[in-house]
Amino acid sequence: MLDKDVQRPTIHTHEFGQGPDRALFLHCSLGHGGMWRGVASELSEQITITAPDFPEHGRSGPFPKGKDVHDVSTDAVAPLLDQPMHVVGHSFGGTVALRLALRHPERVKSLALIEPVMFCAASPSAALSEMRQKERDLHQMYHDGQQEEVTRLFNRRWGAGQPWMGYSPQMRQMMIRQMHHVLATGPTIWDDIHDLLLPQRLAKLTCPITLIRGEATDPILRRVHQGLNTRLPQAKDHVVPNAGHMLVLTHPKEVADILKGPFSDVAQASSL
Repeated sequence: MLDKDVQRPTIHTHEFGQGPDRALFLHCSLGHGGMWRGVASELSEQITITAPDFPEHGRSGPFPKGKDVHDVSTDAVAPLLDQPMHVVGHSFGGTVALRLALRHPERVKSLALIEPVMFCAASPSAALSEMRQKERDLHQMYHDGQQEEVTRLFNRRWGAGQPWMGYSPQMRQMMIRQMHHVLATGPTIWDDIHDLLLPQRLAKLTCPITLIRGEATDPILRRVHQGLNTRLPQAKDHVVPNAGHMLVLTHPKEVADILKGPFSDVAQASSL
């Protein structure tokens, strides 16, 4: 498998594979493009993958102060969608993938959203309200100086199951520094300030759409997927047994096996 790093002015990218088709893979908050290595290894003969580090993640440059996190993230990776290709996003990266597809539907051969954290897509419920309040509490704790505790709690709920003290001191400090990125995504994932769920916009998406979630993930993600399925009737929902939110790390083969379906279907349709 080809694995090389490409340095751009502000965005660092990882490239995997040597397949004839191309894909853009977008990672989660507190992650980096290299997290796709396991999934990419299963697809290396089929797809050539570009996986950027979002600003202030991995080896990319910092976020500009005072700018909307979702605007900056989307604009930073948009130049990589320079021709028709497959687009795959996990968690926060899934919300950016959706926005890119809405912005450039003609360039997206297929769209795969892996547990996108578009909580505004879930039907209102007591569980959703409780989760929103907990997020507000985390904001308050963070601004009260409890940055490490907030990061630890976030990692416990959304991480890959590794205890906080199991990370190296350097890794813990890096995640603490990046935590403000997570908190700043609220206007997009809770309030949809960028109108990603407007029916007239979603109607423009005619490409195959795949939803992937873990069987053991936070229950709110099942509601998110249900909401997206309602809005995107062509979407096919897949569940990975025994997997949690970080399934791209813990279950790379299962995720890759699901992705092979739409990748192959599009390739066959293009050859007709």
